[in-house]
Amino acid sequence: MVIFTKMKITKPKHFNFQYCLEYFSRSPKEKCHSVIENSILKAIQIDDSNLLIRVSEDKNAIKVDVLNKTIGSKDKTKLKSLLTEWFDLETDLSSFYKSISKQDPSYSVILANKGLRLIKELDLFEALTWAIIGQQINLNFAYTVKSNFVENYGTKLLWEGKNYYYYPRPKQVLSISDESFKSMLFSKQKAKYLREVAKYCLENSEAKSRLIKMDIEKAQEELMTIKGVGTWTANYVLMRCLHFTNSLPAKDVALQNVIRLIYKLDKKPKAEELILKTKHWNGWESYRTFYLWHYLSKLKK
Repeated sequence: MVIFTKMKITKPKHFNFQYCLEYFSRSPKEKCHSVIENSILKAIQIDDSNLLIRVSEDKNAIKVDVLNKTIGSKDKTKLKSLLTEWFDLETDLSSFYKSISKQDPSYSVILANKGLRLIKELDLFEALTWAIIGQQINLNFAYTVKSNFVENYGTKLLWEGKNYYYYPRPKQVLSISDESFKSMLFSKQKAKYLREVAKYCLENSEAKSRLIKMDIEKAQEELMTIKGVGTWTANYVLMRCLHFTNSLPAKDVALQNVIRLIYKLDKKPKAEELILKTKHWNGWESYRTFYLWHYLSKLKK
């Protein structure tokens, strides 16, 4: 096998690549990345270059191989930046772990997954549409719908007999007919919402960099001006794409279920009760949520 470009990124303290692999292995229906032999293969775009990368672990480094073409120093720098964002490598998790009291019911759950990073969605359009796809349906069916969407409208790259897909772009969504959305198992409402997100992203090409710089309340407020984006979707995007560590999706059913479980409650807490029970999470709501989601997904296997 020819590897066109090789590079390494020094692993930060508290980084467990195996836990990251567990996250990326959540569904065999995922089309935007694959986990093969302890490596993550992902189609990724840098400017006008369509790359296929393989991410693996090498002692004290994250090893990144570009499998389909040679790239120059400028693109290497951009690729390193994207990988740093994707795995959230610049966040100091020492402060996160120190913030958790041994008396906290979630203490053992979080420490058991020490080194898991809050995996980021790199693209705002992808984060928004994936969150909308997942609204009020189970994760397995959400992956089915996403798979249909990506296979039909994502650009694909063939490598060693397998297709690797780049996520569809906003302009493509505006050309999809109601019938095509229906054939991909989208409801009429979600098809409408995806078009609204596509319009927003096309009209606000610098939205991600602008939203990241806002206070969380203002960023949430702007996201919720998009039809189809409610508090749950906005909070999901704030934590998964826009780097806010203090976003709490209190209406998330999975989070409510795991809180009921680890706090040994009689019933699932409503959003207001969950907010009260998690006040001591101050500043790390996003990470706590991500760890508890990961814990719950492992319980279901």
